[in-house]
Formats: sequence, C-alpha cells, structure tokens
Amino acid sequence: MAVRNKLVEKGYSVKETDNAFNASNIATSFKPELFIVNLEMPRLDGIHLIRKFRKEEQFEKTPVIAYGKTLDKRKLLTLKELEVANVFLSPVSVSKLLESVEKRYRVKVIAEMTKED
Repeated sequence: MAVRNKLVEKGYSVKETDNAFNASNIATSFKPELFIVNLEMPRLDGIHLIRKFRKEEQFEKTPVIAYGKTLDKRKLLTLKELEVANVFLSPVSVSKLLESVEKRYRVKVIAEMTKED
C-alpha cells in the first residue's frame, strides 16, 4: 500500500498484516505507538479489532487512525466512543494520512490493512 511505503520512506517502523487475527500477536511483540486500522477487514472487522485492543491494558490508550469505504453515523459514533483519533474515507489520501501521523505522532506504526489496499 502506498501509505505503508511512504511511512517506511519517512523512517517509521511499520508492521503489516492482512487480517485482524494476526494483529494481536504482532502488536504484542512490536508494541506499536499507533494503529492504522482498515474497518473492512475480512473475518473480523476493524471496529471489533479496536474494541479488542481497548480491552488490553497496554493498548487501551494507543492512538488509532481508521479508514473505511463506508462510514455511516452509527460507525462514526462507535469510533468516537472508542476514542479513534482520525477517520478517513477510502481510498485513503496518502498525503492526508501522513499529515495526520506526522502532526500528532512521531511513533512506530502497525498498519492493519487488507491485501487489496
């Protein structure tokens, strides 16, 4: 994905997986300071993944940037309740996402995305 490549180019350490089930194992060993989460992942959607991380003490306050193709009012309210820092509509603008990351975070990033992205 272009976002991942740009983050790596800028010196961020990025781990990527194509499904939410692997994200937990990666996050535990990598200890990211920021999650970038696709809300429409296969098998387990991004909202469920964010909820899972919010229940884990080490990630309950870790910033999250989320993106999705459909962002209805219910989904946006849920993301607000989960304290998601930024939400983008897919396709994600690389420049806007990078701006969000750089403005708020100088961190390691775990990118959660599908293979199609």
